[in-house]
Amino acid sequence: MKIWIIEDEASAARSLERLLTRLRPDWDVLGRTGSIVESLPALEAHPELDLIFADIRLEDGLSFAIFERVRTEALVVFTTAYDEYALKAFDYNCIDYLLKPYREEALTRALEKCERILGRRAASDPASAQEPLSEWPGSQVTAALGGVYADLGAGRPVYRSRILLHKGQDEVVRETKDLCYAELDEGGVRVYFCNGEWADYPGSLGALSESLDPDRFQRISRQVILRLDQVDHLTPGPGRDTLVHLKAPYGTVSFTITADSKKRLLGRLQLIV
Repeated sequence: MKIWIIEDEASAARSLERLLTRLRPDWDVLGRTGSIVESLPALEAHPELDLIFADIRLEDGLSFAIFERVRTEALVVFTTAYDEYALKAFDYNCIDYLLKPYREEALTRALEKCERILGRRAASDPASAQEPLSEWPGSQVTAALGGVYADLGAGRPVYRSRILLHKGQDEVVRETKDLCYAELDEGGVRVYFCNGEWADYPGSLGALSESLDPDRFQRISRQVILRLDQVDHLTPGPGRDTLVHLKAPYGTVSFTITADSKKRLLGRLQLIV
């Protein structure tokens, strides 16, 4: 396993490298850089990297800028002493983040996650183990707007498990598995969760739809994305339309769908039974 460290504090870089050497003595730390300017040519010169540890706040800016400009196949673990930047890390193609000072347990979990991802990928097609993990579009992965953030091979994308939302003046992170439905609301997108909580999504409904697992969610109209297992029953609507009714706590909520949408929805509901 070939590793690169991006860290502008020499002591923190040495601490991380010592931990890595102790926990994974057969892994190779190929080098370290401490700025965006240094890191850009370094990563371009090392396409063989498997894993990058990147401090978020560097001397010349936020390291997110590096991954907006460099195409790399490596997995990324962001490191930071600032919680607010840790949340932002999930907008990028990262597998984990670590808070400073580094804790052995947290680092071990990140390394194990890396091993699982690369192991599954190699197992699905050993001959392609060195092919790109994802297309990595060279920019923020839809910048908190969701989106598929990795491809583990064999055409099996990994959809977002967490989502960054706005709740008043706060930014909150929630699990997508808890999402019940999302709909357009006065020009924006409002997300409702199975516990009755809601928050605002800072992107388009289309971007949100693309970020969610299609085995569990469906965009049933231009206005609504619905979690399939939250459908309670269907009743006739106006004309040829149908009303989709939800389970508690949204038992009084229903959506109007067309005959074509009803056909697709019924087909999907049968698939998840």
